[in-house]
Amino acid sequence: MGSTEDFQLIKNIDIAKLDEKPTVVIVPKGEMKLMRTVEDELPDEPIERVEELVRKGYRSFEFVDKSKLFGIGNNDGIIKEIAKRFQDREFIIGGGIKDLKDVEKVMGYSPNDNIYPLIGSAATDRYLESKQRFSSFIQYCIRASDGRLIVSVDDAIGPDGKRTIRRQYTTRTPLLTDEYIRALAGVGVFNIKYTGVSAAARGGERGPDIEGLKALPEKERFNKIIYAGGVTLDSLLELYKNGANGAIFGSGVPIMTTAQKARRYLSRRRRVTC
Repeated sequence: MGSTEDFQLIKNIDIAKLDEKPTVVIVPKGEMKLMRTVEDELPDEPIERVEELVRKGYRSFEFVDKSKLFGIGNNDGIIKEIAKRFQDREFIIGGGIKDLKDVEKVMGYSPNDNIYPLIGSAATDRYLESKQRFSSFIQYCIRASDGRLIVSVDDAIGPDGKRTIRRQYTTRTPLLTDEYIRALAGVGVFNIKYTGVSAAARGGERGPDIEGLKALPEKERFNKIIYAGGVTLDSLLELYKNGANGAIFGSGVPIMTTAQKARRYLSRRRRVTC
């Protein structure tokens, strides 16, 4: 993911099969019934979209296989093809990664060190079932990924005012965010993706969940804290000031201006890669 001195701009690409073809999609509020194609100037075909983004200078991408996540097939073939074709780019790959075999499979997509497997509910579920099982699973995954494992932390404020982890973005769990973050740090996780679920559901209308990011404990124990959810161009400096060293942009951020604005905001503090 680059050195910790870089603030990275990571372009999200969600993929699902529509009419049996791998297609770039958007899934509002994480609900499958709302899934649709992305309405922007880029191609819906995943390889063509990546080619266009690479031409615009983007170096880091997040792929989420929505088909696999929702249990309606997979897009392994197209994601593997992209990772092999663009070995000088970095790819966070998630969506339906459930066990060690899935992590090992994703790591095999490219011979280079450009793959970062992303796990979410697979880790949360194990923690809620058995902390010992969770610890063993995470440590195996860290070794299998050469330390490049990223664990997704999705949280939101509940009716009781407490921040708790969301499972697969939408389902509330009893697990307190602070407790989970400390558990991840305790078993040696180096990288997390923190999503402010409430902010993501708003689609960036009021910006990211800065308060949630600010409240994360033990930030110094992670190499990477990548923020997602409601990211806007104007929020990059605040994300940086509050501990993030990367941000994931969805389809709502203008392609051409992202890197330019980010550099203007952050160039005096850090080198920015995209």
